[in-house]
Amino acid sequence: MSEIFSQWLHAVIYTGIVCSTAMLLTPEGRVKKALTIICAVAMCAAIASPLAELDFDAYSKAMAHYELDAGKYIGRGEDYSKNLNRTIIEDKCRAYILDKADEVGAELSDVTVTALWSSDGYWYPHEAEIISTATGEQKSRLSDYIQSQLGISIANQNWSNEANDR
Repeated sequence: MSEIFSQWLHAVIYTGIVCSTAMLLTPEGRVKKALTIICAVAMCAAIASPLAELDFDAYSKAMAHYELDAGKYIGRGEDYSKNLNRTIIEDKCRAYILDKADEVGAELSDVTVTALWSSDGYWYPHEAEIISTATGEQKSRLSDYIQSQLGISIANQNWSNEANDR
């Protein structure tokens, strides 16, 4: 690409030098007026010369290829964004559960929240796995918070006492 630009630039510069020199050496009169027209045509031809050599089929194929590549990159960006949103939602829900556990006095060893993609086009918290040694009352209160504030049903809350119980 830079080679083509370089050749074009040289053609325009050399044509300009030749035309300028010819105009300086030509005396005033009809010949100079004719030479002005000839130099204008030569400069237009030099400027437009890349268009004559342009392979429009190759250009069309290259544009189609770039459009496909752009579509792939857009798709990858959207996937990355969706996964990032999922991670953020899961992390915020996890932090909420840990904060509420502190409020009710429950000790949690680990919390994992899983988000699902809705048919409406967004992530929502669906399931929570909680490892805790909390009492029945603490579990009940925390479970109610999780259901009412995060929308994770009691059926999708998996409680265990140890990591091995999963």
